[in-house]
Amino acid sequence: GSPDITGRPLPSILTWRIPIYPCSRQAEGISRAMAKGVQFGRPGVDLPDNFDEIFLRYKRKELTVSEAADMCNMARTTFYDRASRYEKSMKSK
Repeated sequence: GSPDITGRPLPSILTWRIPIYPCSRQAEGISRAMAKGVQFGRPGVDLPDNFDEIFLRYKRKELTVSEAADMCNMARTTFYDRASRYEKSMKSK
């Protein structure tokens, strides 16, 4: 067989090709896809044009989160997430 680190030959049974494990092959495929510009994950939800108005009414407690989310055609958790991002973006400006 082939020599090991010490230079001694290994039995031929140990020289079988070691399979590439799925996680490393998967990582290679993901890297190639990202290089091509493939988008991963769920598609984003677009904010309505009047999101700033809805957000302000929600912050002034004129709307409940359920009402605000319904007006934006999104789930409450999505509204919370988008409201949080929107508020952070307003603070950084």
